[in-house]
Amino acid sequence: MKEQFRETDIARKISHVCFGVHSPEEIQQAAHILVFATNLYGQDNSRTPVLNGVLDRRMGTSQGDGNCATCGLGLADCVGHFGYIDLELPVFHVGYFRSIITILQSICKNCSRILLPPTEKQMFHAKVTNPHMKYLMKKTMRKKILDKCKKISECPYCREMNGMVKKAGLLKISHDKFRSAKKHSTLIKDYVGEFQ
Repeated sequence: MKEQFRETDIARKISHVCFGVHSPEEIQQAAHILVFATNLYGQDNSRTPVLNGVLDRRMGTSQGDGNCATCGLGLADCVGHFGYIDLELPVFHVGYFRSIITILQSICKNCSRILLPPTEKQMFHAKVTNPHMKYLMKKTMRKKILDKCKKISECPYCREMNGMVKKAGLLKISHDKFRSAKKHSTLIKDYVGEFQ
């Protein structure tokens, strides 16, 4: 069983704080149970939460008169314990949706490099890494980089076509690779020829 954090009387100095998203392994390590049961309650009339369900008492109690099966504390004192659900397919965090689209608009979908020519890339890199640059200036610089990348349809490194990336529907991303290519381009003919 995992131990909960206990405060000590020793003062400590915090050197830094890191923010990030947990990896699947870290989530499983922090969790007390695997949640896989689809029902909330058992078939009995006492409305007992199902084991390995989302209301499992090992993750804390949701009833005022019950106790947590992990720490034994009541509703007011138990801080709650993690459970995790194994998903069949990867799921992205909706909070990062806009950032994902921005990154996809800026990079080559073949070689994963930024879609700026080497000279422009060096010029922007020198400006962005300037330690005296203010936040609003960096934000403006990011917008300029994104605007330049959106206008480039062919990767300057691998010569692969990179079309428009945009939001399509509620949570879908569309990549129209050949949108900016000429209709009679050999790339399009080769691509269409693969399906015939």
